[in-house]
Amino acid sequence: MKMFLSSLLRSRPAPPAGSPIAGTPLKPPPGFSRAEAQAWQALSGKAAALHESLRVASAIQLAPGLINRPNQNLLPPSNAFGTALRPLPAHRMPDTGNLLMLAPTRSEAQSWAAACLEQHVARVVDLRPAGSAGEPSCMDGGKTHQDHRGGLAARFRAINLRGFRSRKPAAAAEKTFGAHASKTLIGVTLSRGGRTLGASGQPSEGAEQLVEWLRVPIKQGEALSPALLKRLCGHLTTHKLEPGQRQAIQTAADDRRAGATLEAALMLYAAHREGQLLERTPEEAVQATCARISLQSGPTQLGTEDLMTLLAFVQDIKDVPLNPEGVRTALRPRGIEPQAPTSEALPPPPDWL
Repeated sequence: MKMFLSSLLRSRPAPPAGSPIAGTPLKPPPGFSRAEAQAWQALSGKAAALHESLRVASAIQLAPGLINRPNQNLLPPSNAFGTALRPLPAHRMPDTGNLLMLAPTRSEAQSWAAACLEQHVARVVDLRPAGSAGEPSCMDGGKTHQDHRGGLAARFRAINLRGFRSRKPAAAAEKTFGAHASKTLIGVTLSRGGRTLGASGQPSEGAEQLVEWLRVPIKQGEALSPALLKRLCGHLTTHKLEPGQRQAIQTAADDRRAGATLEAALMLYAAHREGQLLERTPEEAVQATCARISLQSGPTQLGTEDLMTLLAFVQDIKDVPLNPEGVRTALRPRGIEPQAPTSEALPPPPDWL
């Protein structure tokens, strides 16, 4: 197997720049102090080793007869709407339930509206760079607009509610998530012949899927900063969705790694809260998490700089409060049944937390 793998890696051509596993060089994350930048750079050796390990795993995944690369999990709206709609490339991530996808374009408005209805999408985290090139997203601007195609009309209605699209929340969003960040509530509907359709494709008066659109533009060619990841994870964890609702993480076509980085951070954040990182080093936690993402959505999309950010992120979330019951479960020896709750305080966590 080792000889086969060595020959596979030698014979395999180098991935083109910008491909999911190319590891295109990125600038250090924005907003770092000199000391933080030095600490981040100190992680480059560990991150490079992790990147090589994930690259080898990706090579095995692509090898015929071995672990097959997962097919891109298209998000094809069902035929319930009576019109052949364009499928949307999107991976449903089993661990979080998130949809990892490219931002839908105006030409995909009907497909995205149908997907929002069928998948009960209640939140979109849009990480595309501000003013990104390419066709705009069908949700851009948070403005009301309609797109007609194949007899279907997709409507995205900006809803003015307290806490959405007012100056104070907009300023708070920019303060929390950076310049140009915004939060808008969008009402998504599909209609035919003036009659609104429900998720089943049948006429349903008043059927509308409310979607919170959290726009957090990142700078082109820069890795997400650990501080921004921490704020995003804290916000998305605090503002939980209702059971059955989904969250979509959307990126630009030329910067898919941002979505994979946020997905990995959300998984690491949840694992930390549940005490599952108590007995793991940051390197072990990041490697296991990124390997799962690779198995679920194809070869790793993360570069060395992204892995450096995730290693720093694991260090940064040490001060995030743990879920006491999750810690009890994580630290319980195998074969020991849970006991009735007591009023005793939990033992202090290890020093590294």
